Amino acid sequence: IDFWTDGTATNAASSGIGFQTYGSAKYTGINIRQGGGIWGYSSNSDTYITSKDTGKIHFGEFSNDPRENTTTTFTDWVTILNSGNVGIGTTSPSSELHVNSSDATGITVSSGTSATDSYVNFYQVGTPKGKIGFDDSDNVFKITHQDFGSSDLVIDSSGNIGIGTAAPLDALHVVSTTGTAYRGNLLLSDNT
Repeated sequence: IDFWTDGTATNAASSGIGFQTYGSAKYTGINIRQGGGIWGYSSNSDTYITSKDTGKIHFGEFSNDPRENTTTTFTDWVTILNSGNVGIGTTSPSSELHVNSSDATGITVSSGTSATDSYVNFYQVGTPKGKIGFDDSDNVFKITHQDFGSSDLVIDSSGNIGIGTAAPLDALHVVSTTGTAYRGNLLLSDNT
């Protein structure tokens, strides 16, 4: 157990529980030093939260109890860098969320138990710029530059694609709000 007063250790212990006092403010918590951690042991799975690397927090499981073995094998599930980047399946996430797997990799967005929209929003400087996901009210997958009230691009349950419509009537159905009646805007061009 470590005891600290105004940033100075008052004992020489190297444990992971810290009690700190700065003036009249008191902070109590778990202080995980590099190489330390919180370990959970069971007959089925041994788990940990550790700072075994500088600037990283790891969550995962291990084989061979590190209290008794020098050949402990760690399998990191999640790593958080001191930059805030989170890695799932990687200990060196290169972006805010980095998912890596040797198998098929996916991210699931679920609406839970009620029928409702499931989506990912895209923002730029606090302003919504796009949305991608499932629109429950129209029963279609949508990609929009605004919200699900617009129908920029949809794919229905039959695989039909709609541009400008939430109810495509054929494999590709384009609806434009500009131009002459019964004329959608479709441009096919090469790079010249």
